[in-house]
Amino acid sequence: MMARKDNKRYNFIFERTSVVRNHDIEILEETDIGGGKAKIAARATLQESEVKNRNNRYYPASICESIVNQLAPKAQSRSLLMEVDHPLFVSSDPEVLKKRASIIEINNCGALIREIGFKNRQIYGIFETLSGFKGPDLYNLITKDKVDIGFSLRALGAVETLQDGTILVKDPIRPITYDIVSNPSHANARVLEFLPESAGEFIPDRIAPIYEGEVLEILDRDRIVISEGDLSVVRFIDDIINERFEEVISKGIKFKLF
Repeated sequence: MMARKDNKRYNFIFERTSVVRNHDIEILEETDIGGGKAKIAARATLQESEVKNRNNRYYPASICESIVNQLAPKAQSRSLLMEVDHPLFVSSDPEVLKKRASIIEINNCGALIREIGFKNRQIYGIFETLSGFKGPDLYNLITKDKVDIGFSLRALGAVETLQDGTILVKDPIRPITYDIVSNPSHANARVLEFLPESAGEFIPDRIAPIYEGEVLEILDRDRIVISEGDLSVVRFIDDIINERFEEVISKGIKFKLF
């Protein structure tokens, strides 16, 4: 596979990476939490590497390993939350979607990933439904209604179109989370252009008390959000700067100091 010259782009990636049939969800434990409610821990495949998916995108094993390595510490600390039906569907406005991409809205979360790994070219995850928020609904969908579920990657990444039309996902890659898609037959992907020079629009102001509620106008004031994604944006910009600097150095350009 050969790349076309100078066509590397930086994007927000929203993409359904896996659809798991209900009978393939491996339930590891089920816990009664009282009040007629319960929760489960289950294992499922989140994403497969080195295959061209239905959106014509190809994730090399090295990219999937990078995704796992970046998300694993959050999984171990039980802070890798999963929204139910990711922000792909909140608006048709690309600018709103870009801003929403870096936010994990707790009220919309149904599970957390407590373990993530890469084995046999697949990213697997052990996820645990939450005792509150969308957790009980997700528990019922899986255990009682026996529905299939999908997993969707939310990330910032570089992509390059190859001569055969394949879209190769490349470094830098900065994953935010995997979300759960309760209706996997719906639209499964969206890619939005990321312009480093406009990145400030997507980074919350640390001084403002509720950036997401006042500026994004898509979250109510009483909702709880985690804006860890803005750190991903900052790191992604750093990655782009370092990458471009290395390109300059590799061309043998020398700087003369006076």
